Amino acid sequence: RKLIASGVHDRLLMVAVGGSGYFFAPFLGAALVILLPEWLRFSEGLYLMLYALLVMVLMAYCPSGLCGLWVRFQARMRARGAGLAEGGRP
Repeated sequence: RKLIASGVHDRLLMVAVGGSGYFFAPFLGAALVILLPEWLRFSEGLYLMLYALLVMVLMAYCPSGLCGLWVRFQARMRARGAGLAEGGRP
């Protein structure tokens, strides 16, 4: 008997990759989780290892997911723009 229903880990991965706490994040995560293995099929037998490696790197460097990465990028660009407006260096 299974303790976890089939597909629960996929849905959890979709939320984690997209970023929890954002409305569109699970949709972005779902697109990536579904399409990434298909994009990596050219590597034949290695695509599952490449997929796992990419997900691990994403979780290590972007623990808030892709939407969290986008929010951090926007904040950095706003801060850089504010610094330039005050006469700072780029």
